[in-house]
Amino acid sequence: MLAPPDTPLRPEPGRLPIAAVLPLFSAGPFAGSGLGIVVSTRRDQQSRCAPPRSGRLHANMSTRTKAEVPPACTATRDVLLLGYVECPRQQVDSCGAARDECKRVDRIRADRALRRLRLRENGHEVDGARDQIARLRRAQQRAEERAAAVRDVIQTIARTTFDLDAVLQTVIDRAVELCGADNGNIARREGDAYRVVAFTSFTPDFEQLVRERSYLPERGSVIGRTLLERRVIQILDVAADPEYALDDIRRAGGYRTLLGVPMLREGEPIGSIVLGRTKVRPFDDAEIRLIETFADYVVIAMENVRLFQIVEQQRTELARFAPQVADLLSSEEGQELLAGHRREITALFCDLRGFTAFAEAAEPEDVLSVLRQYQTAVGDLVTANGGIVEHFAGDGLMAFFNDPVDIRDHELAAIHAAVAMIDRVDALAADWAKRGYDLGLGIGIATGYATLGRIGFEGRYDYGAVGNVVILAARLGDAAGRGEVLLSQRTHAAVDVAVQGEQVPELRLKGLSRPVVAFRLVALRD
Repeated sequence: MLAPPDTPLRPEPGRLPIAAVLPLFSAGPFAGSGLGIVVSTRRDQQSRCAPPRSGRLHANMSTRTKAEVPPACTATRDVLLLGYVECPRQQVDSCGAARDECKRVDRIRADRALRRLRLRENGHEVDGARDQIARLRRAQQRAEERAAAVRDVIQTIARTTFDLDAVLQTVIDRAVELCGADNGNIARREGDAYRVVAFTSFTPDFEQLVRERSYLPERGSVIGRTLLERRVIQILDVAADPEYALDDIRRAGGYRTLLGVPMLREGEPIGSIVLGRTKVRPFDDAEIRLIETFADYVVIAMENVRLFQIVEQQRTELARFAPQVADLLSSEEGQELLAGHRREITALFCDLRGFTAFAEAAEPEDVLSVLRQYQTAVGDLVTANGGIVEHFAGDGLMAFFNDPVDIRDHELAAIHAAVAMIDRVDALAADWAKRGYDLGLGIGIATGYATLGRIGFEGRYDYGAVGNVVILAARLGDAAGRGEVLLSQRTHAAVDVAVQGEQVPELRLKGLSRPVVAFRLVALRD
């Protein structure tokens, strides 16, 4: 056992002091000692078993049998000998016992070396585990950032359903940020060509060049190539791409690597998303998948805007002649009314007298011109008096009053509209007469209950009324002469104090089994 470093060396009785032993080796190794054998042979053999050879030394040390074990680092010829361990015995022992002792020392050394190796391996495993955990954390962070970006895009679409520019700008900003790109843009179809409508990190010169250019499906640009092939296109180095033709734009943008992702609706390209890097560095699979997801959401946003524009156009057209019905489209109460309900209404039918002969003789363009003038005039007058234009049918018009909005005196409102319509068409007829067109207006009005609601089919709905009152008004309209307004008996009874009318002979009307009592409107009372 080794003594602490500061313990003084004291020879035991009968033993040679260490100070006396050391000079024996000061002249160098010699063959008669164990140290000399180890130094002179420098063999891989790690132990020796032999009777004492250096009589003076071993006599003084009372050694009969010894085992020499050099340190592991001195076992080969290429390593400097630093020292050795000698285990002497005072009794002569067999070489087998000495070998056993040497094997035991060898096992101790091997165990220590194995423990050191295991400690190093464990250290490497710990370091490897730490590196893997760090990689997983970075991957998780990137995944969370991408998920947050997708949520941001979805929320932008939800908040600004009808502001496509805001959606496109959000998408390209987040795409450039998350993919480590230096710039990016989004192109969309405008007519037969494609133009950049959103971008980020562009210099003024770069922006001007990109905005002024129209893109077509072709291979000279990443936008054109993406549109042409309808798939993801990545150009690792545009400077080395023989097909890339936009050198002026490339120099202004300074990009080297480009990624293009198409925006497809039902397999047809409607635009593309492009990201650029100023250094040659490809976009990885995760980044490409993210941009593909963004492209899908942009298509959804663009489709939403397109559908909204169609609906708004229809609402605008509907609101012109049926503003109350247009308002029903966006309310719960309105949805119930559209489903169908029963109410008392006043129905109005009118058409042009002499229109059939006019249509046979006139050019189609002249017929359409007259119809547009006529329909605009009478349609505006109906809505001005609170009525709903249900439909136009050639020169015919059907309108009703008191639905979906209640009108206190709906019978009188219909009559006021009819009087104004007669006056307006008379003014138009005077101009038409100058061109040889002999036209005039006849109107029939009836009051009664009808079932009202949405009629038609998906993509083409109308708000209409069904019932005998509608049939009666249509037949009275057919029977009315040029510039004449015929009122049903019920309508006249409701407004007799406000209008002046005269009864006409009983009318035999088509589709009605009994004669009909009707009144001709003469004038409005003051």
